[in-house]
Amino acid sequence: MSYKITSINREYLKQNIGIYSIICTHLESAPQNANIRKLQLDELVEMAKLEPSNKYIIFGDLNFTQTDETIKDFNYLEHNNDIPYIPDIYTYDSLINPNAIKPYRSNLDRFYSNFNTKYKITIYTEFDNPSDHYPIILDITI
Repeated sequence: MSYKITSINREYLKQNIGIYSIICTHLESAPQNANIRKLQLDELVEMAKLEPSNKYIIFGDLNFTQTDETIKDFNYLEHNNDIPYIPDIYTYDSLINPNAIKPYRSNLDRFYSNFNTKYKITIYTEFDNPSDHYPIILDITI
């Protein structure tokens, strides 16, 4: 579905599986579009409020470039919850991914949930990547 406000036709997909609602999205990119990203996220959060008994996971290329960007009332599922912690792994990493624009290194791809659960996130960097982002996988206990 399309966002109400988007400058470059960004969209999201929503799938309900029982009491779980999964939303995959690609938000507006670039630092100057932080205000548009916030409006897009507000739209998703309002959708979640219409189904208060559902447990939501929102994920995708969120393009968060500002330190204060987050999803209100949702938990950020950090990829560095592994033991042992492996520092310096990013979903967008120009130091090791030739498709990423130098000098940028960031976790633009993220998972958020409105419920607590055990999880593991893996960023796959060990293969030839046809994208500027590395794949990120969420393994979750429900």
